[in-house]
Amino acid sequence: MIRELKLLADRFDPELFYFWDDDFSLLPEKTITEFCRRYEKEIQRPFSIHLNAARVDENLIKLLKETGLTIATMSIECGDEHVARTLLKRGFNNNKKIIAGFRLLNRYNITNYSQNILCLPVENPPEVDLTTIRLNIRCKPT
Repeated sequence: MIRELKLLADRFDPELFYFWDDDFSLLPEKTITEFCRRYEKEIQRPFSIHLNAARVDENLIKLLKETGLTIATMSIECGDEHVARTLLKRGFNNNKKIIAGFRLLNRYNITNYSQNILCLPVENPPEVDLTTIRLNIRCKPT
């Protein structure tokens, strides 16, 4: 991938590379470390990725920031943990991890966005939506 990025960088001189992947943090740690080493050395451009809060830790965020991460998106999807777990099948994540993930991004001054799903087919959609909005307020996406 580095070779292709280098070709794009040389030909088009983009300000930023946006990696459109469901979850960059799903890659094996060794792959991420090698990517970061080569990207920082050979590409030297800011980049943006999608992350999952359940897989985010300080070492990963620090490495990505040092490599050029400037924008990250994380999914909140639904602030109601029961709905997230049962309807959306998000058993691996919880609000505590989501809040911690956004705090890390903010601590490292990485511009961040949340992705949310509103009007889910549940008994009381407005209440679930308000719970999601409240969680966004706690996460403080930039």
